[in-house]
Amino acid sequence: MKQSSKKLLALLTAGMLCAGSLGALPAFAETEGESGENDTIETAEAIDVNTEVTGNLSSDNDVDCYRLDLAEDSLWELSFHHKDISDSNVFWKYSIADSEGTVLKTWESRGSEVNLKTNKMGFAKGTYYIIVEPFWKDSTNYTLTVNSVTTGTFETENNDSLKNASVLPLNTPCTGNLYRDEDVDYYQVNLEEDSLLEINFQHKDNSDSNVFWKYSIADSEGTVLKTWESRGSEVNLKTNKMGFAKDTYYIIVESDWKDDINYTLTVNADTTGTFETEKNDTIETANAISVATDYIGNLYSKNDVDYYTFTLNNTSDVSIKFQHRDISDSNVFWDCTVINENNTEMIKLSSKGSDVNNNSDTVRLSAGTYYVKVNGVWNSDANYTLTVNAKEITYTKGDANADGSIDSTDVFEMMYSCAKKAVGRTDDLLEGENFLAADIDENGTLDSTDIFYEMLYIASKGAGVPVDWDSIVK
Repeated sequence: MKQSSKKLLALLTAGMLCAGSLGALPAFAETEGESGENDTIETAEAIDVNTEVTGNLSSDNDVDCYRLDLAEDSLWELSFHHKDISDSNVFWKYSIADSEGTVLKTWESRGSEVNLKTNKMGFAKGTYYIIVEPFWKDSTNYTLTVNSVTTGTFETENNDSLKNASVLPLNTPCTGNLYRDEDVDYYQVNLEEDSLLEINFQHKDNSDSNVFWKYSIADSEGTVLKTWESRGSEVNLKTNKMGFAKDTYYIIVESDWKDDINYTLTVNADTTGTFETEKNDTIETANAISVATDYIGNLYSKNDVDYYTFTLNNTSDVSIKFQHRDISDSNVFWDCTVINENNTEMIKLSSKGSDVNNNSDTVRLSAGTYYVKVNGVWNSDANYTLTVNAKEITYTKGDANADGSIDSTDVFEMMYSCAKKAVGRTDDLLEGENFLAADIDENGTLDSTDIFYEMLYIASKGAGVPVDWDSIVK
């Protein structure tokens, strides 16, 4: 065999051996080396989610920038790995920035922290940048991975204003995170119909009694209606149920004491039952209610006032029932007042914290429109239940004996009742609806004037003269 042929055979044999060896090696298709020319966001290296990228800060001034294009809203966590340098100093800082390069959140990695994962954070579809910088120089390689989850419900940054609020579906847990000190999370809640709302706020226990979160509900213009607080050790909080009219509302989550813990926010809505709907703070915005019906209400702040309105078609005996849970306090917490259209007080009931079931006196009210005002005297966020009870008084004016006709027998009953009362007798006096029928001028007294009007009415009718009570009583 010629020398050249031997060389060719040797090369082929070596190539085949190498190919066989490579086929047995693990594949590293998911790992990409950083380009080395990615020091700015303009030159950032494009990376994919769920794909490792290996990098190295080659000098004290080196910065590695990576571009991440999210095709859809995503919940993701950032993993940062390196070998153990056995040093507690911070060696790397890594940050997430928005499409304009504004840093949203920064983390640190010490030499001895070899495997770090951020909390899961939600981001809206778009372009973001991962920026890795040296804090304490070391030539050790790092590995970076953006792990993405697109399922579930989560906030999407940047949602720091009403304009950019994340839409929050009702009755659906949503994951959120206040990733920096000045971060605020806004959620938009759309009520298609009047609803009782209950806000559930959850997080893991960080064993700290300080207030870490404040969460509020605001109206469509962003005016805060009510604020609650959650301490680090309060892992599962539920507000009282509060009624709101159909409209757009906002839930605002803020940090009072910084912690990088995820929270879960759920707005539960119930459209069944009867309840007040905010805002009903004035007579003009009073909730229309029906008598003999229980309504759930809540004074969500010390300045809150609840107004209700009801209508009586006929004279009625009216009372109010006011119920609430036991607060175990003898102070008056609520005043409940019935007023007429002239703002005249007709009924008043005060309820102490320990008065769980109150009933007012019964007052006779004529037909018309009335208002119920509930205001706080001593502040409590306990729900109350309001019921207006009304027994309609049905009678025919002038029919004192209720026999279906107006005649001399009614005059006799009226005169007989007046005579007995004049001599101090109390037996068999006209009372109730019979009294109301006999009180022609409706001044609350049965006397000779009423008897005169009655006789004039009967005589006019007997003579065929068209007449009604309005023409008689002048």
